This record gives sequence, C-alpha cells and structure tokens, in this order.
Amino acid sequence: WAQIAGDAERLQLISVSLPDMDDLEATILALSDTLALGGARQSNALMMWQADGRAMSGDVGRGTARAAVRFAAKLLAAMRRAGVPGVVQLAGGTNAYTRAALDAARQLEQQQQQQQQQEWQ
Repeated sequence: WAQIAGDAERLQLISVSLPDMDDLEATILALSDTLALGGARQSNALMMWQADGRAMSGDVGRGTARAAVRFAAKLLAAMRRAGVPGVVQLAGGTNAYTRAALDAARQLEQQQQQQQQQEWQ
C-alpha cells in the first residue's frame, strides 16, 4: 500500500479480500486506518470488503453457501460496529445454493426483528 499511497486520489475502487477470522473487527479497523493514512479516505474510492468464506474450496454444497453468507453477515456487523465504510462482496463459498442461503438468512433476520419488536411492546 505504501508504494501506491501517493496515487490514492486516482483510485476508484479499493478491494480487500478477507478470510473468516476471530479478530475480524480489529483487522478491518487496522486495514481501514492503514488505507486512510495512505490517502484512500481522501479519494472517492469505493471500499469493497470481499468475504472469502471458504476461499477456493471447490465445494459446491449447501453448507459452503451457508458459511459464505454467515461470514458476510459477520463482516457487515463488524463493519457497522467499527464504523468502517464500504460494501461487502460474497466470494469464497458462493455457488448455486448461495441465493437460497441469502433468502433464508434474510427471512431469519426478519423473524428476529419481529420477535424483538413484540418483546418491546
């Protein structure tokens, strides 16, 4: 990053690929700070955090797709808590079942939100 930091204002997209890890929030904060020090925040570059659930596994099963979706949700939550900007791209673990896994995760989230609203009333 230090080698290209001087050209940061010309960047349109910065993409960082991440594996699922225990210290995810600390890692994205450190990377975000490093990029900011290099001038990325002064540019209008879109920050893309690539969620590599099971990078290059070759697995085409439902479990892999569910793991990828779980990791993307974990990454989004860590970004929100840390105040780190950007979008998430699903990568490792995506396959023919990914759409169904995303739909199931969305339904689960909606059910949890409804449950919380009922508890607050």
